[in-house]
Parts: sequence; C-alpha cells; structure tokens
Amino acid sequence: MTDSKRVVEAGDNTESLDHQCVDKMAELMKNELNENMRLKEGRKNWINDQARMHVLQTYYHTGKLQVAVTALELLMKDEDSSRHEIAFQQEQVKEFAADVANHAMMVLDTLDLLGVPKPEPKKEKPKIVVKEKKEDKKDEYGNWT
Repeated sequence: MTDSKRVVEAGDNTESLDHQCVDKMAELMKNELNENMRLKEGRKNWINDQARMHVLQTYYHTGKLQVAVTALELLMKDEDSSRHEIAFQQEQVKEFAADVANHAMMVLDTLDLLGVPKPEPKKEKPKIVVKEKKEDKKDEYGNWT
C-alpha cells in the first residue's frame, strides 16, 4: 500500500493522511492570511492584481522558504542548537510555506479559476460640499459677522 493510500482510524471515522496534511496546510494558510489582513484589506487587495505578480511573489517566498529550510536542517544536525532556535526556525518554515501556497491560490483567484465571485466594487458616496456664506463667519472675538 502506498503512503497516499494509508488511512488512520479515529473512532468510527477514517481519514486519509494526505487529507490531514492538506487540512493542516489550509489552517496555516488561513492563519497567515489573517495575519496579513491586519496589514492589508485581504482579498480586496489582491483580486485586481495581475496573476503574474503573484507568480513572482511565489518565487520570492520560495527563496525565503529555501533559506529557512536550510537553516532548520543545519540547526537540527547541530547538537548545540537550542530548542528555542529550532522552534523559531520551524515557525519561519511554516510561515514561508503558507506564503508560497497563498500566493499560488491568489494566482488561481485572480484568473477566476476558483469560481469565487469577485466582490462588488464599493460605490462611492456622493461628496457633499458645503459652502460657507460670508455672513456665517466669526470674527477674531468669536462674534458672528
């Protein structure tokens, strides 16, 4: 039986190991999106981008991921590495992997390949301009003129 066919029993339910991995990865992706949404407007921010921009972002974040993975592997081989150093690097690997996956998702979304409706553009409220009348001003003593 291949690894992708293995199953784990959880009570009466069975769930494939690969689906568990996908679920865990989706959780990391959602957490990273939520973290970034505090800085930006989320989907409203990326939906109008060009897909190729997100492809470039996957390259950028893949580079960061490669550096983090290399550092983690070296730390794990080094007996003098602290648990703190290893834990920090593990979190970096998770974050950068989620960034790569999120930008891959954004490529599909900007090309409308996920089937998620685009948000309606915000309708701007008409601006009301109030002109002051000359007689509606106060003088330097606070008296109406």
